[in-house]
Amino acid sequence: KKDFVWISHTVKRYNQLVIVFTGVGLIMLLASTFVYDLWLGKGMVSIPFQMSMWCLINVAVSMFGAIYVNLLNGIGVVKIQYYASLVTPFLFIGLCWLMIDRWHWGVYSLFIAFVVSNVNGVILAPLQYHKIFRQGKGGLWKA
Repeated sequence: KKDFVWISHTVKRYNQLVIVFTGVGLIMLLASTFVYDLWLGKGMVSIPFQMSMWCLINVAVSMFGAIYVNLLNGIGVVKIQYYASLVTPFLFIGLCWLMIDRWHWGVYSLFIAFVVSNVNGVILAPLQYHKIFRQGKGGLWKA
């Protein structure tokens, strides 16, 4: 239908939902130790605060990126995503190896590497959306 106003409005609403859900996630993060003790039993399992924090960051980044990636998939603009999908697994594995094997950061490295290697969802897809819908660009952006 090429209803660009509706699409832009919907993307704005989804971004607002991501902010709300991330805020709820922050509240959950602050209460996580209490909830873990209540749910699993006091002293039964120790889940470090940093683990919960990186999980929240991971989920927030995924929610944000999904808005733009799904929109671009829906309109059939996938060339940039395709090329990014060829690079990001190597970036993820390389970062995991560096952080786990060389820097000894442990399991947190998986979350950090995911967030950093999610270049398409966090940088490229939003940029492509803005180039197409806000600036009316074509060419590579619409490929």
